[in-house]
Amino acid sequence: MESAPHRSLLRAVLSLALGIARLATAAAADTRIELAPPFTAWIGHAFTVALPAEWPSDTAERQDSQVVLLEDGRPLGPPHALHAAIQQAGAGAWSHWNGTLIFSASDNSDPNTNGRHYVAECRGPVGLGRAGYVPLSLRDPFARLAGAAPMPDAAPMPDAAPMPDTAPVPDTAPAVTAPGTAPAPTAPPGGMPRIVWWYTIDALRADMVFAERGGARVMPELARFAEADAVRFEHAYATASFTKTSTASMFTGLWPTHHRVLHGLLPVWPTGVELVFDLDPRFRTLASALGARGWDTWTHLYTVHVRAGDGMLAGFRHLDLDVTGSVPLPTPPAGGRLFAYEHILGVHRPYAPSAAARERLALPVPTHVDTAGTEGPLDIDAVRELHDGYTGEAADADERFAQRVAWLKAQGLWDDTLLIVTADHGEGFLEHGLTQHSNSLYEELVHVPLLLHFPAGSAFAGLHGTSLPQRVSLADLYPTLLELTGAEPPPYALDGRSLLPLLDGRESEPLARDVVLRCSFTRHVEGGTGDALFITDAILSGALKAQFGYRIQTSQDGTHAFHQGDWIAELFDLQADPGEEHNLAPAQPDVFLGLMARHAAASQVLLPRGADGGLPAADAAGGLAPGAAWPASSPGAAGQGIVPPGLAPPPAPADPAEAERLEHLRALGYVR
Repeated sequence: MESAPHRSLLRAVLSLALGIARLATAAAADTRIELAPPFTAWIGHAFTVALPAEWPSDTAERQDSQVVLLEDGRPLGPPHALHAAIQQAGAGAWSHWNGTLIFSASDNSDPNTNGRHYVAECRGPVGLGRAGYVPLSLRDPFARLAGAAPMPDAAPMPDAAPMPDTAPVPDTAPAVTAPGTAPAPTAPPGGMPRIVWWYTIDALRADMVFAERGGARVMPELARFAEADAVRFEHAYATASFTKTSTASMFTGLWPTHHRVLHGLLPVWPTGVELVFDLDPRFRTLASALGARGWDTWTHLYTVHVRAGDGMLAGFRHLDLDVTGSVPLPTPPAGGRLFAYEHILGVHRPYAPSAAARERLALPVPTHVDTAGTEGPLDIDAVRELHDGYTGEAADADERFAQRVAWLKAQGLWDDTLLIVTADHGEGFLEHGLTQHSNSLYEELVHVPLLLHFPAGSAFAGLHGTSLPQRVSLADLYPTLLELTGAEPPPYALDGRSLLPLLDGRESEPLARDVVLRCSFTRHVEGGTGDALFITDAILSGALKAQFGYRIQTSQDGTHAFHQGDWIAELFDLQADPGEEHNLAPAQPDVFLGLMARHAAASQVLLPRGADGGLPAADAAGGLAPGAAWPASSPGAAGQGIVPPGLAPPPAPADPAEAERLEHLRALGYVR
């Protein structure tokens, strides 16, 4: 567990305004560049200078750079050198990593003063590159809300001098839809629900609701609920494929790029910055908003990723965080209202379905693979067994859901309850070269169920049994519940938009809503000795989906040849290609880069509530020139330097509760 001063320092770092990305187009990239001083002195004989982000660079696994470095017309080398070799031996050794050239003069003199002429040439195809992509914003998200009233019970962030915006989004960047804002308290349509019960089934894919095995429905109770007792949103999206990030969006109504909740306290690929990713206490959680309205609030989270002390549970009066024992269910106060959030592991690995589920669905006992999951190469038999285990787990989760519905009815609460059923993310089975989750943003990981059962007196109860085709995100539930309960919205604009216009027919366009996605996970650095946080981003806009960033994990099959740390540049037309099999980015780079710009514009600092989304250009992006940031932490070939000096893994926790939580993480496969 990090120390209090360490945490304070990290929070101070978080408030620095370093910006998120400077966008550059790949269409007219130079292939020969005159390099002129100043060159930045790094360590030993090494100096750095920025190269175009579009030029292919080395990766931790392969020597992709096709750059030639000339000193007075003569090639320097060896290229693709380890950083240690450049620093210690020099003599013309150099490498090209993520838009940064790291080099040494032929005689180890200072290139700023030796009078020599340096030229870089790209002698291979110039592709989409990284387009100046920086995966994190360290700018305080509340920078434009300095005059806003402080949040209740919020511990202020340490003061830090802000840095100016320096890299505006280009004028050609696409316009971004105005952020959704929750309305001021009004009389909810059909009356305010007495109970809001939010039921999240961890890792449940959208296609499991009506899935069949051998002619039998895998989840008959959930399917019946969707067909008769709920409104189903056909195209609902989690904002992440990792529990903590997705839950933060559900609890705040914000994109992951705004609430900044990721995975852990570790160096971040590729910048090497070490950060802690708890929820800033200035955000108003849904439980806090409802509690301020007089609601009782209760949660049971059968997950180690959301816990007391990380800011996620602010506003809950009653917490049950026992991940191994039985859960005492709450009783609504007499004449009062209750918000309950229940999260069950459901279909999460290790896949260990009951004997009853295996028998009902005729699922064979696994013989080829450990159903706890694996990150190594898998064959088709192993994946089939993993999917069998997952299917059996879904059947067991269906039984648990049926028990919850039966309990609500037995308590006489059913007709007073707004019941929300969803999932924090999905699960993969080699559709795109990977299994499980927290490793990409493909449809199988972010397309989730969303079912809403309204109280008997609600104006929307008559919609039960219908399906709505509009694309929505789980961040939309926050403003929806504010509107239904009359709770006061926060002073900043929300990314989520109320679902009520879809329910009452005011909004019908199926693709009107953008969805901003982020995937991040701490992985062991392949070829290295430490761990780092890898980040992938995506955006859904219209019929298109763009995914970009850094591969979190090497592929597990022979069909998809990618490696951890590889740059991703993917563009899909989900209407024509729902399986995301045909990458359009190489043929349509302008469209791809335009969606990256749209993502950056949607990820700027928070705006005041009611802002129209007309953003000054200087506020939309900031800070870091491609390749110019964090030269001391830029990794080199063969994984060298990925975890920068001085950023050792966090020490083992002294708190027994934290040690127990880490042990549970290891059992689930999240920590080695």
